[in-house]
Amino acid sequence: MPNSCNSKGPPDLCVVIVSYGARHHLLSEVTDRVLREDVGHIVIVFNGNFAEGNWSDHPHITLVPVAENHGSAVGFGIGMERARALGAKFILLLDDDNLPQIGSIAKLLATHDLLGGGEDVCLQAYRPQLDWHSLLLHTGVETIALPNTFAWFHLANERHLLPKQLGGHSVQNRSAPVRFPVAKSRVACYGGLLFPAALLNVIAVPDARYFCYYDDIEFTNRISAAGISIYLCSYAIVEDIETSWHVSTDSYHPAFSPLTPDRRIYLDIRNATHFNHHRVDNRAMYLVNAVLFCVGLLGLALFRSPGLRLSMSRLQLIFRAVSAGLRNQLGPYE
Repeated sequence: MPNSCNSKGPPDLCVVIVSYGARHHLLSEVTDRVLREDVGHIVIVFNGNFAEGNWSDHPHITLVPVAENHGSAVGFGIGMERARALGAKFILLLDDDNLPQIGSIAKLLATHDLLGGGEDVCLQAYRPQLDWHSLLLHTGVETIALPNTFAWFHLANERHLLPKQLGGHSVQNRSAPVRFPVAKSRVACYGGLLFPAALLNVIAVPDARYFCYYDDIEFTNRISAAGISIYLCSYAIVEDIETSWHVSTDSYHPAFSPLTPDRRIYLDIRNATHFNHHRVDNRAMYLVNAVLFCVGLLGLALFRSPGLRLSMSRLQLIFRAVSAGLRNQLGPYE
């Protein structure tokens, strides 16, 4: 049974890391990096994958083994509650493949002070792999969680995202200097999210029904809705040391690639559909986006898929996921 030891007093900052599957080599790298920073405590939640490592018996690390993988929403919820129980003033969230650059954690804390240091400010580290992060910092345009989005499609975003959807590169030159060193955002990812622990007194932990994918978007959308600001910081960088499935490793679109498991596609589209279906303020625009989403899918199935059989299978899967999202059927993928 793993040991857990607390630091001598309540930590100012507690880093919550959630781990999944056979990724202990990634967790070890992230834990080593975080221990080099001036943090009070680390909570590691093992989603059904507990193992001994450099985290074992460390006086500033609390281990929370969960019997099975209940998803990121439950994992981060457990981690947040444990960090709050330790008396942390701030909580920083990381997945087990989110590697903060040296000094990035200190930069997040310093920026929080510069923005007033209150309980109504959250910060998100910049993750260059995410197109929407890059676009927000370079152009000031936020392309995620727009009202009237259908699944993950909104017509207003296509001038930024269409070249990549068609197999090219993002329109944004990531090597160019950012225009907005700090940019306000409606939502954020778990990885690199810093927030005052007192926030959990007014905002419930992530919705376990989402299981994984979009649970962080739903959680942080509730933060914004409560009048708490979220800022994306360009100079506090968290690198993804494992490539996301959204970043295609072949010539096919990730939703039509044989390398992408059905489960990921289903949960991502179902949860996006459910989340966005409850954020409609213009029914006509929502319906336009729904039609264009379907048309776009057919185009991807024809031109960015390895073959007709996989295209038909994935189209059926995607429309099942959309239907489940519209009917509020959430939970793990069976």
